[in-house]
Amino acid sequence: MNKQTMPLVLGVVAIVIAVVGFVAFGGDDDEMDDAAASTSNQVAQSEEFPLDFSVDNLEPLSEGIYEGWIVRGDDKFTFGTFNTTESGAIEGDLALDGVEPQNGDMVVVTIEPVPDDDPEPSGVIILAGELMDGSADLAFPVDVSGFSGQYILATPSDGDGNNETSGIWFVDPSDLTASLNIPDAPDGWVYEGWVVHQGQPITSGRFTSAVGADQFDGFTGPQGGPAFPGEDYLVNLPEPFTEPLMLADGASMVVISIEPDINGVDPTGDGPAQVKPLSAAIAEGAADHELFDLSLSTDTIPSGSASL
Repeated sequence: MNKQTMPLVLGVVAIVIAVVGFVAFGGDDDEMDDAAASTSNQVAQSEEFPLDFSVDNLEPLSEGIYEGWIVRGDDKFTFGTFNTTESGAIEGDLALDGVEPQNGDMVVVTIEPVPDDDPEPSGVIILAGELMDGSADLAFPVDVSGFSGQYILATPSDGDGNNETSGIWFVDPSDLTASLNIPDAPDGWVYEGWVVHQGQPITSGRFTSAVGADQFDGFTGPQGGPAFPGEDYLVNLPEPFTEPLMLADGASMVVISIEPDINGVDPTGDGPAQVKPLSAAIAEGAADHELFDLSLSTDTIPSGSASL
């Protein structure tokens, strides 16, 4: 099988080296509404906090908390934890203690669990940027601009040829190769597939590579599925879903999100996270075992800036 993938790219080459060192040091949106995550460049600054710090499109966390860091060589200095409001404002106690930002190399924002008993950074970096002349442009650590993919409707796990539009799989059935063109997930992040059925999201499983089975098969039938991400929605469905889940009803869609991961735990909870680069509406009466395209969107990608 040929693995369809692409290289992982950060916005600035210099950030790659620094972020790798940082990670080594450290260790719900019911209707998938992308617009709810949008913010408007809110700024945190005061006499006690001389760093002009702003974020765009950074969604409020119902579980977990953001933490800001100044990186200088091998040293990491927190400048406090914060959350964002629905209107985009930064809320938190931000203060620089023991470091002058102009002497730093990078500004980094991580997602930390709550409660957080470890004073070190989690390693789940959601924004990072190199400090140059006292300012930094902060970017999400995965460049999604080259992402693409396709999906099929099928239910291989029941083996009887029925309910064939009740499963979603990210595989090309003609040659059994991956139908997602995405890189392996970086440290601290995983991909997750979702079906949104009549406004309600339900997972198809988490995965780190476009090739190989994902980490979930709780709704599949007795024969299991192929060695690619995906899920049959045939058994054990939670409320309010009715099995088998009919996905070609004209009121369903498929989504690929990028989720934070700390040793197998999502600090933001079980619902879909903010970054959803690939999605598609499932047409009413869509045929099974036919490849359908996923559309790319960068509207959910967070960004930010920091300067003196």
